[in-house]
Amino acid sequence: MASQSFDLVTIGSGSAAFAAAIRATSLGARVALVERGTVGGTCVNVGCIPSKHLLATSHAYRVAGSHPFAGVPTSRGEVDLRALIARKGQVVDELRDEKYLDLAAHYGFELVRGHARFAGPDLVDVDRREIRARWFLIATGSAPWAPPIEGLDRAGYLTSTTAMELS
Repeated sequence: MASQSFDLVTIGSGSAAFAAAIRATSLGARVALVERGTVGGTCVNVGCIPSKHLLATSHAYRVAGSHPFAGVPTSRGEVDLRALIARKGQVVDELRDEKYLDLAAHYGFELVRGHARFAGPDLVDVDRREIRARWFLIATGSAPWAPPIEGLDRAGYLTSTTAMELS
């Protein structure tokens, strides 16, 4: 198995990993980001961007139905949830490209897809690919958690992530 070497390898590809990669490459370092899921982290994929998009659309819907200006007609039709969710997905995809994937290309760091596992003090194995580095940054973020409430699984619940996946 061939081994690649970098100055810095981040495990995760959210905003902290990208900030570190941009700074390191600007200082002349050779950088790789390892990501097993979707590039970009919580904010762009299931947090800030999609939730603010939905909030903005709800505001547009509310003001379409009524406003405080006499003499100006308003109109509020039926919400097309499929179209609204599809557009939210397009916005997320566009911003992921613009704010993450395009930046990786611009700054010249490598995105490595796969699951990283430390195999030594200066080595990670990414799906049977050896990657060596002087420094590692673990920037894997967090995941939603449900408290151990009796019956919660049977009742059903939403997390911040699953709420953004509703269609």
